[in-house]
Amino acid sequence: MSDDAGSRPDRPPAAWYPDPFGRHERRWWDGRQWSQRVSDRETPGIDPPGIDPSPQASDLDHPAEPITDVTLPIFRQKVGVTIGLLLAALMIIALFVLIGVEISR
Repeated sequence: MSDDAGSRPDRPPAAWYPDPFGRHERRWWDGRQWSQRVSDRETPGIDPPGIDPSPQASDLDHPAEPITDVTLPIFRQKVGVTIGLLLAALMIIALFVLIGVEISR
């Protein structure tokens, strides 16, 4: 038997609710669990939920509208990856130079 929101009528529908962890004004409930999407004074953000697997929300009667303009953090590439890409590009350029020299002889 699946454990989705349709098989659990006791679960509230997906919507914005007061943050049960107390760190933000609102947190998105996806119908099964609390997400990392949060909102404070209508400013969207990302914050992983706490460790409580079933927190209790304080107001389930007035859900807020979902936030649609949240951007995830941008992760920088590791230095080793960047150096590897640069070395590969230099080797390709050197190969083209050598081919050009051989053709011109």
